[in-house]
Amino acid sequence: MTNPGPVIRRLELGLELRRIREAAGVDVKEIAELLRWDVSKVSKLENGARTLSAAELDKIIDRCGVGDDRTERIHQLAQEARKRGKYGRVQDWARSYVGMEAEASELLIHYGDMIPGILQTKAYAQALLAQAISVRAEDVDLIAESRVARRLRLTGPNPPELSVILGEPAIRGVVGGGDVMREQLEVLLDLAAMRHVTLQVLPLSNWGHLALGSPFTILSLAEPVKTILYLEGLTNADYLAGPQHLKSYTVAFNRLRVAALNESASADLIRDALAKLP
Repeated sequence: MTNPGPVIRRLELGLELRRIREAAGVDVKEIAELLRWDVSKVSKLENGARTLSAAELDKIIDRCGVGDDRTERIHQLAQEARKRGKYGRVQDWARSYVGMEAEASELLIHYGDMIPGILQTKAYAQALLAQAISVRAEDVDLIAESRVARRLRLTGPNPPELSVILGEPAIRGVVGGGDVMREQLEVLLDLAAMRHVTLQVLPLSNWGHLALGSPFTILSLAEPVKTILYLEGLTNADYLAGPQHLKSYTVAFNRLRVAALNESASADLIRDALAKLP
């Protein structure tokens, strides 16, 4: 068995810190005040999206009355969680997501107007990254290559179950020119033919759907068993694991499945977009 990477250790640490806080009857706000953090930062810690220093960990352990036998294990977990994962070059705020994605057993992805990173070709990624506010020009190629490496997991051993719903603008919009888009759409068709991949397109003719302007990913891990909702903006990302958020977005994804074209009709739309490229 391979040693779990730091992202998995962060998830385990977050679960452990939540358990000891709740067992001690301490609320999130009190931990935030203790560390001089805001509440959202504590939530990210407990959701596995960030870590903390040894000194900060000691404050939580002291406040929650954790015994010496458990303290050593938690510190070891935190030390492993602070290590840097080997996931290639990515934007800082997306690093935790990429680590989780590498370990995921299932991914549910909705994007309205672009192809998500895990499905991108290098040329498509380069064209997008060249316009990104937060990406230095010298990092474009490295980040693009890391996205290709992420895509290769889908064709390797033990790939995740992947369900993707794309808006028609993601298919019809030309990124990087005709040749770049042609390669990207051909890759989508190849991936859509795989048994563990479901690819559907929301057509413009049925565009008044409930998730307009809201791309999101629901990511599930088998060990530790955990589901995370990932929301990404131009310069940051949010990780949510509360049952109310997961329930709402899961319902939304299932409704999008119904509203979207079926797999066969989606493939036909992609082939039509290919035929009309310049």
